Amino acid sequence: MYEITIMNRETNAREKILVEADREADAYFKAKAIMANQKKDDISNWYIQKTRKVD
Repeated sequence: MYEITIMNRETNAREKILVEADREADAYFKAKAIMANQKKDDISNWYIQKTRKVD
């Protein structure tokens, strides 16, 4: 499982997403898909700041 920290470029707002994945690359793309589903309006201002493996 990976904890993904996403951040907004304009407002500096941060959110954390927990993603079940075997590899960091898989977690990255799953987090992008979750961001797209949660923030239906515009995800261009959001980026993945940090990826951390949690047990």
